[in-house]
Amino acid sequence: MIAAWFTRLKTRDPDRAEVLRSRAAKLSTLLGAVVDRLPERWTQGLYLPDFEEPSEQPPEMHDDPFDRLVPQSELS
Repeated sequence: MIAAWFTRLKTRDPDRAEVLRSRAAKLSTLLGAVVDRLPERWTQGLYLPDFEEPSEQPPEMHDDPFDRLVPQSELS
């Protein structure tokens, strides 16, 4: 529900959505630093979301390696 709400906000008001994403990223980083100081048995299995924008993929990752495979029907 939150992802759908954020998508609608992003289409309606991209600047406000970016401010919200930026704040969430900073808060997540801060919470991550706090969690790193806690004993591992307390935080085992804890997932903190990453709100950073995805970085550009390296050129090798642009092509799908499975595109090179020949379908079984063409081998016969």
